[in-house]
Amino acid sequence: MKHQMNISKTNDYDSPRDFVGHGKHTSSIAAGNRVPFADYFGYAKGTTSGIAPKARLAIYKVLFANGSYDAAASDTLAGMDQAIEDGVDLMSLSLGFIDTPFYENPIVVGAFAAMEKGIFVACSAGNGDREFTAEVTLGEGTVHVSGKSVYPENLLVSRVPIYFGHGNRSKEICDAYSLDPKDVEGKYIFCDFSNETSVFQQRFEMYRTGAAGAIYSSESGQFLMPRDFDMPFLTMIPKFGDLVKDYLLRTDDPTISIKFQGTQLGTKPAPQVADFSSQGPDIRSPWILKPDILAPGVDVLA
Repeated sequence: MKHQMNISKTNDYDSPRDFVGHGKHTSSIAAGNRVPFADYFGYAKGTTSGIAPKARLAIYKVLFANGSYDAAASDTLAGMDQAIEDGVDLMSLSLGFIDTPFYENPIVVGAFAAMEKGIFVACSAGNGDREFTAEVTLGEGTVHVSGKSVYPENLLVSRVPIYFGHGNRSKEICDAYSLDPKDVEGKYIFCDFSNETSVFQQRFEMYRTGAAGAIYSSESGQFLMPRDFDMPFLTMIPKFGDLVKDYLLRTDDPTISIKFQGTQLGTKPAPQVADFSSQGPDIRSPWILKPDILAPGVDVLA
């Protein structure tokens, strides 16, 4: 689709070409062919396959960087209209909009138009059933907790020092420019959970200070999929983060050991909808139960 705004060439392409990678990712999930002996930096080894391998795809780029809400809405509707005109059999939209009434929601409006033509429309909901883990051992091995990581090396971190900025809340949560490189260089850092910052912001401190790696406590720890693999770090839910913090507070010279590259199947509870997904029910129609169907939506490797 042709977008109606000037697109910055530094963070998007003024063409149907995918810049971020989300479109290629979701398209290969839908119709990617079978690839044996595949893995993702050593994780999830096996045969990859889309839901409908060898299916034919018609792809419409409807979201652009720097676009306004109105532009995104009109472009999405234009893409859905074009797909209807092209005669697609099924329409998949891995995107969403802020809460709006049904009669104003672009996906709802476009979906009803597609349904009138007998086209099935699928929108994202989410799921948890598999995790890529890193096992953390505290100190002498008396406490074991797990986190999530896709660090690509089969690395065993053994008894390395770890830093926690106890007593200074900015340092405890690894806020921007809060840590002194002299304190953390060559060490792992532990960043406590906080609504005031995010794992992506905390990672900036890890890189800035020269830390060897990091452990992040996050409410979204089980759903985060880090995309930078040059540093060993992992995320964990606050329940496990509190165990790490308790160990750090009662130990004079704390150390940790970490083993990366774990693929854990059959995790419970499952199915589990990610906190960032379209969980439902819609607040404007809570009497309508949603989603209709749950399918894997997190940690789908493509």
